[in-house]
Amino acid sequence: RKSTIFSSGMLRRQIFKAVALGIGGLMSFSVANAQLASGTYYINGNSPTGGNSYQSFAAFFSALATNGNAISSPGITLNVVPQTGGYNEQFTIPAISGLGPCGTVCEARLIIRGDGTADTKIHFAASSSTHNYSVVHIQSDYITLDSLIIENTASSGYNYGVKVNKGAHHFHGTNSTFKSRNNGYSSGYSYSFATSDGTTFPSGDPTNANNFLIDNCVFDGGYYG
Repeated sequence: RKSTIFSSGMLRRQIFKAVALGIGGLMSFSVANAQLASGTYYINGNSPTGGNSYQSFAAFFSALATNGNAISSPGITLNVVPQTGGYNEQFTIPAISGLGPCGTVCEARLIIRGDGTADTKIHFAASSSTHNYSVVHIQSDYITLDSLIIENTASSGYNYGVKVNKGAHHFHGTNSTFKSRNNGYSSGYSYSFATSDGTTFPSGDPTNANNFLIDNCVFDGGYYG
């Protein structure tokens, strides 16, 4: 009698194949794409990451990457919990799938919301190519920054408070302050807020970022604007 030896991996594949075929071949399976569920999440530097609360922006965007940089409709509100001194971080918001129109009067967005005080301020001395010289580097459509202070504290070199990269449309900034140092070109360009398809300074086709809405915001510092 001929016998067949299966490795554990082969056996698992054979079992899955048998289950997937089902009785009479009538059963079928589909695997849903990973995505971060819509709802309210928190950045809370006072507590460890757990559930819908993340200790840092880095932890949140790591979780988003684990879920394929995808968010289910109608999007996520990310509330920033006050902590003394705010948040000393820089981060990139990658291109996120799942955001955009979700009905005649609905837009699925990633909304990052502070309380307008120094305790929800996002600040960093960003002057290197990491996160494209920015404190907040936006590469996705349908992003809202609400009631935030975002400051690049670098004293030299190219730097941005917020940079919206090419192809990122439908940005909304509201009730926020964007800050960088005042300087001349000799020490490197500085911008409190800019759109660009370049790296060290704004360049290229300005239509690469369309449909912006900015209301009740302050732009403080920078070589331009």
